[in-house]
Amino acid sequence: MFHLKKKVKNLSKVEGSIVAQSLNEETSNFAQYYFAPNIQTKARRPGRFDDGGQRPFYHSYVPGIFQEIGRFSGKRKGIWLTEQEVSHIHTYILRNCEDILPYESIFANQAREAHADISDQALEEMKQELFAKWLKYYVQSGVTRDQHFPTWFEELVGGPLLQVVSAPMYCTRGYVFCRKARTRIRKTVNYGVVVKTPGLDYYGEITDILEVEYPGLVNLKCTILKCDWYDPTYGQGIKVTRFGVTIINSSRRLDKYDPFIIASQADQVCYLPFPRTSNVNDPWISVTQTNPRSRVEGTSYEEPLQQPFASMPNQTQASSSQVPLVNAENLQLEDLEVAADEEGSDEFAETSESGDSDYSSDSE
Repeated sequence: MFHLKKKVKNLSKVEGSIVAQSLNEETSNFAQYYFAPNIQTKARRPGRFDDGGQRPFYHSYVPGIFQEIGRFSGKRKGIWLTEQEVSHIHTYILRNCEDILPYESIFANQAREAHADISDQALEEMKQELFAKWLKYYVQSGVTRDQHFPTWFEELVGGPLLQVVSAPMYCTRGYVFCRKARTRIRKTVNYGVVVKTPGLDYYGEITDILEVEYPGLVNLKCTILKCDWYDPTYGQGIKVTRFGVTIINSSRRLDKYDPFIIASQADQVCYLPFPRTSNVNDPWISVTQTNPRSRVEGTSYEEPLQQPFASMPNQTQASSSQVPLVNAENLQLEDLEVAADEEGSDEFAETSESGDSDYSSDSE
């Protein structure tokens, strides 16, 4: 009834409204099969807790950071980035690609040979500024020497386009990431992210969601999150209370320009202010790690198919009594004593009591 009531648009003609809307519904259901597979229809709409994304298809091998499963949501638009932003994104993608690590080692060795007393911090700054340009020159000089490189590798070192696609939402791995500007009027907080490293945990807020594209035949695409990071210094920007709750100082920011991360590196967190009656402007807020949708973290115990221990046989005790020995070369039959009442008796002989049995035949 609820489904039929929604079809009523004209209260004076209820039946006609239901028939008209039913025809429109049948028409839309049949017509959706003629649309391209990439067009989202009512039947193809993903569920509430489903990312609905598919792994990008490439005709050749590409690194895993370009094969992330996810989907964009909301109205997308094209924006232009600055030269600094594009250079920083390109360098970040190169340094987080496993296939580029051997070339990064070559760059580090050449830098240490040229500057013997270079420090680790200075080397990191040199990688951030010169590694992308050095790698592009390295590939171009290798091509002139007839050195072969994969097609995706040549397109990657060429750099991305200045124009990228910006989206308000991105769904991946059970998370729904949103821009902070979109959630100002909402009760949900989906803009908090954390990137965990061996040394520090970086907490931040998403300011934009970008899809970076590399021109060429392979057409590599990578999803990037632009974030505003809090100060990761322990004791100043991050603390852990005696109850095990992580709190951050919302008034302190990261002083280094490093706003971009790959979407597959981020986990979602929620920032909650403390309910205070006094000192309302206290900048410390709590951090809660959120679980991916439709996933429950827990421990499972599986009984082993094999017992963890084996029973050991009891140790035999040595007997001090004399054990009779049998000589195998002089085998003789043992004479058994037969009882007197068993001599001459026949096992199958009929007795006088058999005739008086209840099971005897009438003829007897």
